Amino acid sequence: MHSEKTLSKRLKEYLLPAVFLIFSILLPCSSKEFSEEIQSIYSFTIATDLSNVLKCSDQPDLAERLISTGRELGVRVLIGKPLLDGKDATYEALPGRLGTIIISDRIMAPEVRCKLISHEFIHVLQHLRANLLGVEPLGWIVPIEAVSAFGSLQEAEAYTYQNNASVVLKLLLVELQERQILSR
Repeated sequence: MHSEKTLSKRLKEYLLPAVFLIFSILLPCSSKEFSEEIQSIYSFTIATDLSNVLKCSDQPDLAERLISTGRELGVRVLIGKPLLDGKDATYEALPGRLGTIIISDRIMAPEVRCKLISHEFIHVLQHLRANLLGVEPLGWIVPIEAVSAFGSLQEAEAYTYQNNASVVLKLLLVELQERQILSR
């Protein structure tokens, strides 16, 4: 698909104009195990100024942009009964291909709907991170309490960052652009 180096470079170029909130994708090994050069290939840090991040709480219509970009990428987005009981949305990660997001048809506040959709697209990004073979954490910084509260690092990332819809959208756009370049 694409190399970590290429994706890392593209993400840096796309998101670096901002400063403050730290996101990192790191290998599960410590940096001491790699030379500085190798570590820089496999890790990146993106600083994003929180004042420049469009949030679901401020702009809930970002949900529609997430859906349209996700569909363009190849994610199926349906309204219906989510696959997990008690959930208002689910993402089914399919081996070797993008999966399906199912969103409940229950009435909810636009901000809640946006966070729900952003949350599921974080799982899409985790699926892409695993080259569509699983769902790997993105390496975003999350409080340790969130991991135990939500049951997994993947869920902790999704719940912690679900309000940051513009960051999720930018990462989906980077992935879309990468796929368009590769298909030429």
